[in-house]
Amino acid sequence: MAYHDNSPENRVFKDVAEVGEILESLSAVAGTIRSADVAILYDWENNRDLNDAWSYGLETKRYIQRV
Repeated sequence: MAYHDNSPENRVFKDVAEVGEILESLSAVAGTIRSADVAILYDWENNRDLNDAWSYGLETKRYIQRV
């Protein structure tokens, strides 16, 4: 994962690298299966960015209602 400056010193790169390290430490559960009836991923930053977008009408900016 590289940000627009291609630097390994920026926050985005460091955050993604940290997630990779965490995922590597989960090898004990890799390949296991856990059933779930439903999963919802709510992203506050995505909602904020969508609300700030000018290219969508108010009817299509219903992130909370759609989730």
